[in-house]
Order: sequence, then C-alpha cells, then structure tokens
Amino acid sequence: MLSSFRFFLRKYIYQIIIYLFLILSLNSFELSNMDIIIYSIFHILFVLYSFYDEFKLNYFTTFLLGFFLDIFLIDEFGPHLLTFMFFLFIIKKIKFLFINRNFLFLISINIFCVIILLFTEKLFLFIVYGYNFSILILLKTILFSVILSYPIYILLNYIKRKI
Repeated sequence: MLSSFRFFLRKYIYQIIIYLFLILSLNSFELSNMDIIIYSIFHILFVLYSFYDEFKLNYFTTFLLGFFLDIFLIDEFGPHLLTFMFFLFIIKKIKFLFINRNFLFLISINIFCVIILLFTEKLFLFIVYGYNFSILILLKTILFSVILSYPIYILLNYIKRKI
C-alpha cells in the first residue's frame, strides 16, 4: 500500500502541485498581495514545468490550466489559454538550446519567460477585450515572480530528491 502511494506520488506530485495552485489562484483571499503571490507562483510553476520533461506538462494539461484561468478570472475565452498553449509550443521547440546550461542561466531564462508570459497575457487581454489592467499590479506580480523563482526551484528540486 505504501509503495503504491509513493509510486503515485512520485508520478503525479507535480501535476498535483500545479492544480493546487490553479485552484488557489482562482479563489480570492481578499488580500491583494496574497492573490498576487499565488498567481505569481502558478506562473512560475507553469514556466518551470514547461522547460523540464520530468514534470510531464503536456498540451492537454496546458489547455485545462489556461481554460480554467480564463473562465474563472476574466469570464472570457482566450488570453491565458492561447498564451499558455503558444508558450508551451515555443518552449518545446527551442528547449534543446537550454540543455547543459548553468543553473544561474536557467533561472534567469525562467524568470524572463515568466515576465514575458505575464506581460503577454495582459497585453492580449487589453488588445482583444479592451480590459484595462493595472500596471502596478503587473509590476507587483513581476516583482513577486522574481523574488520567488529561486526558492520555488530549490523546493521543487528538494521534492524531486526526496520522492
């Protein structure tokens, strides 16, 4: 029983983590910074999971993540879904460029990708739907993403070694 649970956990822990943060990002805690932090962590996880094959992020999972974010956060179809799908497609095509790079380079690329992903979502939301977004909230999200990227990467590596 314990070995089968450990096998299940080893195989699906990263899927569980990203869906947990999806659920947390869809709920409002009425604390602006807490919502922004959880939203930032979700995007960091998405970018990290896109880069590394062992996390098993595929197009179906990406579709579900983007779809639920669009439906529950903005009640429209498009910005998250299309941005996530396009981003995953691009990363799968250029991932070979990042093999055998040093740790700092990979973290920097991941942070850069999170920033581009966040900015693209907001820009797409503004262009297609005419929704205004707060530059201050976008800057807070980027700041939290930069601050949290390294600890999240370290924590995921720790989880990977322990399971």
